Amino acid sequence: MMGYLEILCGVIALLLALYYYFMSVFSFWERLEVPGLKPTEPLSLHLFNLDIRRWRPLRRQFTPMFTSGKLKNMFKQVLECATHLEKHLDKLATRNEPVDFRDIAAKYTIDVIGSCGFGINVNSLSDEENKFYKIGTEYFGVCLENMIRLKLRLYATKLYDWLGYIFPENYYAPFFANLVTETMRYRKEHDIYRPDFIQMLMNMKEHPENLGDIGQLEKLREEIKEHYTKHGGEMKYEHVKGMKYLDKVFKETLRKYPIGGVLTRRSACPYTFRDTKVTIPRRLLVFIPVYAIHRDPDIYPNPDVFNPENFSEEAIEARHPMTYLPFGDGPRNCIGAHLALVQSKVGLIATLRNYKVDVCDKTMIPYEFDANTLLLTAKGEIYLKLTKLEA
Repeated sequence: MMGYLEILCGVIALLLALYYYFMSVFSFWERLEVPGLKPTEPLSLHLFNLDIRRWRPLRRQFTPMFTSGKLKNMFKQVLECATHLEKHLDKLATRNEPVDFRDIAAKYTIDVIGSCGFGINVNSLSDEENKFYKIGTEYFGVCLENMIRLKLRLYATKLYDWLGYIFPENYYAPFFANLVTETMRYRKEHDIYRPDFIQMLMNMKEHPENLGDIGQLEKLREEIKEHYTKHGGEMKYEHVKGMKYLDKVFKETLRKYPIGGVLTRRSACPYTFRDTKVTIPRRLLVFIPVYAIHRDPDIYPNPDVFNPENFSEEAIEARHPMTYLPFGDGPRNCIGAHLALVQSKVGLIATLRNYKVDVCDKTMIPYEFDANTLLLTAKGEIYLKLTKLEA
């Protein structure tokens, strides 16, 4: 009996060895969509450490957080930290002694990270016993353990992974994870809003479909401000036409939400489609599914994602011109298309130049069309949160 048990254990050990070998050397299990080894350190899953497959989507999600508009909203917190720095320097100046500015710069940086990143007042310049400061300096500090971890991660990845299971890091990651989750929970329960990265993460969690919109709105607002500054605060017809990103945004909006979902035409003569045996006879009523064409993934990658770069010069040249038909085409296209474009763009400029527009509790998510109308219109009202921008 023991002989069979030993054989069974040996087979299991061999299978496990093969599994970890394929997992560590090849992308064998990944191609088969079989779960593999989990990361050894949750805090190591940042942009500096991730492989390209996981780096790209994470970078795309985080980029909107660092636009000039977002940083401007957090500027007040940075100024508060700078005020603490000034007070601390005043105290040091009275002592008439040499000052360790490396230590001061590190504490000031941690204060800014704590305020803008985690929504807490660290004030490490006057409180060195603050837990956030102590753990932060320990985690990023130069010590033998950290140096060994770094060298193993760079030069002995397989050994580093195995040691991660034998000696897991159970101190730093739980602290930062609990700090983030508790801050989010407290803000949600008490309806607290603070312009920082925690708030952006909360917004991402509540409305993941709007991740790209953050950076797009900021980029559009910057273009509008740039044109107003360039032309002395005056807006003319030529200036509107010169706003390239505004044009991309507007075209992408009409791609996702065309005014008419279907166009109808009657053939003037017989027509045979190229490379097919399909022929349309004369006087046949033809329905052109505009909405379906605009949402075709073979024409527009990820068609449900709002992406103004679908209308970059390169993207437009790469596809057939008849794959974008918001106003129809030919002699029977919409006669008021140009007026509609100018009117809508000017209205959008006036709105985004002076106001910040966000989704709210009453916003229709996901967007629904009214099935009882001829045109593609929203089912019900479209509520958004409007906030006046500071001058």
